[in-house]
Amino acid sequence: MKSWEHREALNRGIADFLATIKTRKAYYPGSFELHRQFMEAHPQALKLGEPEEGHLPWTFIVDVNSSNLADICFRWEPFLSLYSETALEADNVIEFIGKAVEFANERLWGNLVASILVHPASLKDRNMAAAVDQAIADLRYGSIVINDMGLMAYYMKITPWGAYRGNELHNIQSGIGFVNNPLMFDRVQKSVIYSSFAPMADTFLANLTDNYLVFRQSTRYFFDPSIRNLFSLIRKAMAVKKA
Repeated sequence: MKSWEHREALNRGIADFLATIKTRKAYYPGSFELHRQFMEAHPQALKLGEPEEGHLPWTFIVDVNSSNLADICFRWEPFLSLYSETALEADNVIEFIGKAVEFANERLWGNLVASILVHPASLKDRNMAAAVDQAIADLRYGSIVINDMGLMAYYMKITPWGAYRGNELHNIQSGIGFVNNPLMFDRVQKSVIYSSFAPMADTFLANLTDNYLVFRQSTRYFFDPSIRNLFSLIRKAMAVKKA
């Protein structure tokens, strides 16, 4: 929300945090070329961290013009270490939630997963809780994740992972169909996942790409979700976090 008094402080905090994180290898095909296109469109973007060879910097594009629907940030999914921020005009939080849903549905390309962050104290307000519930119902995305990263919708394996139903070949967006879904639900519209405001995912999934042993144990756990395999998975993930 443009009028939110903490917006600048939040963006500054995000940038300061990214500057402390080790950069990652840009493994996705075309990453460097796509990063160059984003930089041409937004030369003022913050480039953070000290990238090694084969890496890209953490890149943060602040204050993207929400009325410019042709902006690359709204039309391309970067698949690299790049984040963008925009703001919408609204008189209050309830109005903002509705406008944010409309913006996500009508102006952003792609409909795979959306995340909503909301403090539990805010949900004690009936109007706020009702607005969040309405947002979950109205968002046209294949997965809605509350208070966690969108990756959780895929990583859990239980929920179907795919685009919102109805994409056509001439406007494929995030694709057709889905994976996972071991419970074999038919005609899935969307999956909704709730997490605590301070999720374990920060510890449980941090730096997974640095340690293939975590992936191996994760596979064992999903094949055999026993207490033994769960604790082994947590122990390996915590070891990666400490490293």
